[in-house]
Amino acid sequence: MICGHTQPGHTQGSRVSILVVHPPALEGFPVPLGASYLKARVAADVLDLITCAFKNVFICRGNHEKRWIDLNAGKMDMRMLFAVTEITKGYKTTMDDHMMLHCNGEDWLLCHPRNYRITPLSVVRDLAAKKHCNIVGAHGHQFDKGWDRSGRYQVADGGGLFDVKSLDYARETSCHPTQRAGFYLLQDNVLIGFEPDHTGTVRLRGEVPA
Repeated sequence: MICGHTQPGHTQGSRVSILVVHPPALEGFPVPLGASYLKARVAADVLDLITCAFKNVFICRGNHEKRWIDLNAGKMDMRMLFAVTEITKGYKTTMDDHMMLHCNGEDWLLCHPRNYRITPLSVVRDLAAKKHCNIVGAHGHQFDKGWDRSGRYQVADGGGLFDVKSLDYARETSCHPTQRAGFYLLQDNVLIGFEPDHTGTVRLRGEVPA
């Protein structure tokens, strides 16, 4: 989730910020030491890229990070978890699963909700009715957007920075919607979607390659 001309909290200011609602490279599954090291190196590469490209980086906890923290009986928080990458500056972390963004008079809840449903936008629509604000949720990786039932608030399911074909569980037969890679730019309270095409080139969502 990239935001232009805004920053978390009820303030205005920085030129460009990136908010990572669900960092996927460090997962909370018990894995062999070698695999854990590889995940840390991949996370370090991603973190290095985004901290170089963006002035402000904010990372909140997702379900994978929670699994890792629970596995360590709460002795490792988000700051300590990301320190495993050996990159300790250029970003801020929180143990919360959400951030509130104030953008030109509108409130946006950027979150990784515990709930997951196979009906697209179902969770974020319920959250909009409960929180009375615009909602961008992670977890389902369905990369879809719309409006809440009242037509007042914008809602969106985030995509992800991943290769869908590389996700083992995504190849299992189920009724779950197909996961989609992609991310949103929030500019002047407008959500603009970007996703890779079949060649891996990132384009505006719906843009037809020349």
